[in-house]
Amino acid sequence: MTRFFLKPLILTTWTTLGLILQINAAQAADDFLIANTTNQTLIQTQDARNQALLEQLVPNPKVVADTPSEVLMVSVHYRRIMVSW
Repeated sequence: MTRFFLKPLILTTWTTLGLILQINAAQAADDFLIANTTNQTLIQTQDARNQALLEQLVPNPKVVADTPSEVLMVSVHYRRIMVSW
């Protein structure tokens, strides 16, 4: 009698655990997508801030940079701003 009772109980327990794991995996995937979207938004905001800061430092790069070496200097300076922001 006990043997017939335990088989359905064990099957039900394993099925329940399997469903819980699937739900947790789906929730983790949703959390990852939300975090990824948030990170992309933060990166875009930071890029906009960097661009605004660059425009404050070098309002018109064509006037400041007359030679190719000066253009390179402005580019390197801009990358340093991005790293230190």
